[in-house]
This record gives sequence, structure tokens and C-alpha cells, in this order.
Amino acid sequence: MRSLLIFTFMIAALCVAEESSVPKAADPATKAAEPATQAAEAQATKAEMPKFPLQSEWFSHVADQLPDEKSYGDVDEAQQIEMHAMEDIFVALKNSTDEHLKKNVREIENKMSFKTLMREAEKYRGSVIQLRGLLENFERFPIPDNQSGVNAPYRGQISNISGHIFSFLSIEKPSQELLKRPVRLTGIFLKRYAYKNRLAGEKLTWTPLVLVKSVEPFSEAQAATDSSMSKTTKLFIAIFVIGVFVRIVYRMNKLKSRAAAGNPFTKTKNRLAARKAEKEARAKTDPPPKPIPPKAEPEA
Repeated sequence: MRSLLIFTFMIAALCVAEESSVPKAADPATKAAEPATQAAEAQATKAEMPKFPLQSEWFSHVADQLPDEKSYGDVDEAQQIEMHAMEDIFVALKNSTDEHLKKNVREIENKMSFKTLMREAEKYRGSVIQLRGLLENFERFPIPDNQSGVNAPYRGQISNISGHIFSFLSIEKPSQELLKRPVRLTGIFLKRYAYKNRLAGEKLTWTPLVLVKSVEPFSEAQAATDSSMSKTTKLFIAIFVIGVFVRIVYRMNKLKSRAAAGNPFTKTKNRLAARKAEKEARAKTDPPPKPIPPKAEPEA
């Protein structure tokens, strides 16, 4: 049993070593995006990385209307984005590397990103979140000059598998090839936001608004990798299950042995078998018995 466990752990060690030694193939989309982000990464490393959730005095001035409080009469007010709060977020994005942002992603409770962000906007304001969906559209969205240096971000929308819409403002222009394709947004959540949809009249669609550095392509293979456990984790779980199974079998055999030793019928059977074996052993080793001479008959 010990040899089995030792052998299992040796296999695990070899698998882990093999997994760590095999270089991962570079994602073509990530490789293509590297030149565009190198300058931003170099600039961000010079400055101190911001802490998340981001704190800004201007967040308290964000007019966060609820969907049931929306007014179709004042479309401009419904689409308002607070300039100073947006400026602080853009500064934080420019001072952050992609790796730093992804390390600080805040998990959304209950995995219901749309409903949670719409109901608890204040709770997640300034937090780094990650969203996935199809890129529906994007356009330039000029804003006044500000300290962030961003004056022409790109505004757009993505839709997820549940049909929910999310709005974004991206510092970098998304690739035209990403339209109607899966993308991922990693950025800072700001507020509930309304945009004018294509329906007749002044109709608004309310969405969460996230500010990002860029819109990155995303594939189903990446989704499976992100959502599944690593090979090493699966391997160690399998080893743990095997170890538990071996331990259970060992304990069951031990209990059977104890039960058999305490059974009087088993004891009698074992004692008779031991006596029989002892007699057979003596028969093989002891000299044969001497023949008894016949008794002499008395003379008449």
C-alpha cells in the first residue's frame, strides 16, 4: 500500500515537472496586441500603480439614476458622464499595466454581473471588473481636454449570452475585425449609464458603464481555460481521491481481520486447522512408530 502511494506521488511530480517545462503557445491575438501596449506598459511602470477599488472625491458627485427613475424627456441628462470622475479613472488606467488590472479584478457576487452592477452601482464603483460578450458597435466619443490626456475615447456596447448590454469607454480604438466577435473588457466600473437606442422616439437603454484601456479579443478556448481548473490542480485532486480510497480499503480489511479474530466460530475453526497442521508436521518429522511384537502363545 505504501509503495502504491509512493508510486502515485512520483507520477504526480513527473507530470507537474512536465507541465511546467513545456512552454505555452502564444495567443495570436495577444501577440498582435503587444506592440500597441508596450508604450503604455513602459509609461505605467514609471508611475506608482494605483490601488483598487479606486478612491476619488468625485465619485460622490456621480448622478446614478435607477432604471425606474429614468425620464425620456431629458435624454442629454440621462446620458451624462461626470467629467472629473471619468478623468480620475482614465488616469488610473494609464498608470496601470494590464497585468496589474487583471490581478485586481473583483469577482461579482452571484455571477450575475448585469443585475448586480445595476442594483449595487455604488458598491462596485471604482472596482476593476471583467466582462465578456460580443462587440456590438463602437464610435468615437470626444470629451473636453483634461489631465488624463484622453480626449477622444471610443464608446461602444457588448452583449452577453443572456442578452444583457454593457457600455464601455476605451482609450484605444477597438479593431474593426472584432465586431460581432467575442471580446473581453477589463476595466473600472463607473456607473449606471443610458444611451439612445435605435427604437423610434427618445428611447433609452440602461447599462453598466466600464472604462477600459482596450478591447481585447477573447475565444471560447480561453473561456474554458479560465473557468476550469489547471491540470496540476486536477492531478492533485485525483491523488487525494486515490489516497482516500486506499485508506478506506485498508481500514475495511483491518476491521474484517479484527472481526474475524473476535468470532468464536472462527477461533474454533482456526484452532482445529492449527492442530491438523501440527499433526501433519509431526508425521513428517517424527520417526515411524515401532511395530508391536506378537504375544507368545502359552505352551500346552
